[in-house]
Amino acid sequence: MIGRSGKPPEAGHGHVTVPPRTVLPRSVLAFLIIIGVGLAFSIAVSYSAATRANQQAEQSKQDTAAVDRRLQALEDYVAGKGAQRDADTQRLHQQITDAVCSVLEQLPAGNLLDQVRAEYGCGPGVPPTPSP
Repeated sequence: MIGRSGKPPEAGHGHVTVPPRTVLPRSVLAFLIIIGVGLAFSIAVSYSAATRANQQAEQSKQDTAAVDRRLQALEDYVAGKGAQRDADTQRLHQQITDAVCSVLEQLPAGNLLDQVRAEYGCGPGVPPTPSP
C-alpha cells in the first residue's frame, strides 16, 4: 500500500492508509440535481393531472345525473300532456257525436238516415208525417 505521501508506509508503523475520496465532477452532480428536480416536477404534474381528471369525472357524473333528471321530468310532462290530449280528443269526439245525433234526431226516420244514426249511436228520428 502507498501512504499519503505517495511512499509505502514504513514497517512497524501501524498506520492505516485511507484511500483518496472519489469526487464526482460538478457536471455529473448538476446532471443528477436536474434529473431529481425534473422527476419531482413530473410527479407533481402527474398528481395535478390525475386530480383534475378525477374532478372532471365527478363533474361529468353530476352533469349526467342532472340531464337524466331533466329527461325524466320531460318524459313525465309529455306523458301527462298525452293523457290530457287523449282526454281532450275523447271529449271533442263526444261533442261532435252529440251534435251529429242532435241533427239526425230532428230528421224523419227511415231510409239511409237510420244507417247513419246506427253508426253514431243516435236515437230514432222524428216519425214521418203522412202525405196528404
